Amino acid sequence: MKKNILFLMAAFAFISSSAQEVLSKKGEKMLPEKGDWAVVVDASPFLNYLGNVFSSAGNNSIFKSFGDSNLTVMGKYFLEDKKAVRIKLNVGVNSHNEKFNTTRDGQTDPNVTVLDEWKSTETNISLGAGIEKRRGKSRLQGLYGAEASLFYLDGSKDKYKYGNSFGKNNIAPASHDFNGNQKSDGSRITQSKQGATYGIGVRGFIGMEYFIFPKIAIGMEYGVALQIGKRGDGQEVSEIWDPINNEKKTQTQNIAGGSIVEFNSGLKNGNALIYAAFHF
Repeated sequence: MKKNILFLMAAFAFISSSAQEVLSKKGEKMLPEKGDWAVVVDASPFLNYLGNVFSSAGNNSIFKSFGDSNLTVMGKYFLEDKKAVRIKLNVGVNSHNEKFNTTRDGQTDPNVTVLDEWKSTETNISLGAGIEKRRGKSRLQGLYGAEASLFYLDGSKDKYKYGNSFGKNNIAPASHDFNGNQKSDGSRITQSKQGATYGIGVRGFIGMEYFIFPKIAIGMEYGVALQIGKRGDGQEVSEIWDPINNEKKTQTQNIAGGSIVEFNSGLKNGNALIYAAFHF
């Protein structure tokens, strides 16, 4: 009798421990374990590309989708089955190009135009490290944690080209106002550069992963971050007609920098992610 009881107890313990382990149909372990590494790749550039495929905007390109996105890559090492350290790199390269057909000066036909153009670029980089914890015994895993980061933002660079030029017979050429590039004193900006920004941040996050294959998951993560930093001085160059010397004049002025304190949430700088995770 005692042998039967001991056998039943051992069988129950085996079944209970096996029930806690999520296996594939082939008997492969689905979930990460202590000692596993993981590589996480941001899916947003691919989703942007797929979204543009069904858009009427045109000019869709996988390279443009990468170029106009904040791309995040992350590495993890599992200290325990439910606890990992992580390092995250976020790189954002954002560009904007806008054109406008402005009526050519000196004539009244609206169909005769010249081209005004605005180009803008901006790059940001952040590097973070933190701790991630997990909950859940099924393929669906909840995760949460915190991380600290260093960030650098190369200030936005804007360039403007105008089809109508300043001249003795055209001291106030018509041009398109894209974003405040035309000034009330009659000048117009030709180029500007914001000062570089650098600083530190802390971020809390919460999310989930679902393991579709052994050690391969798709996930979502949302976070809020507090960033403290310093922005350097920038510069703005504009052109205006000089009535005294009767010629076009170029003038330059500084854009003052200063300290920044920002509370970010949503999609900015990798605060929200849809990703694929590969464990090995």
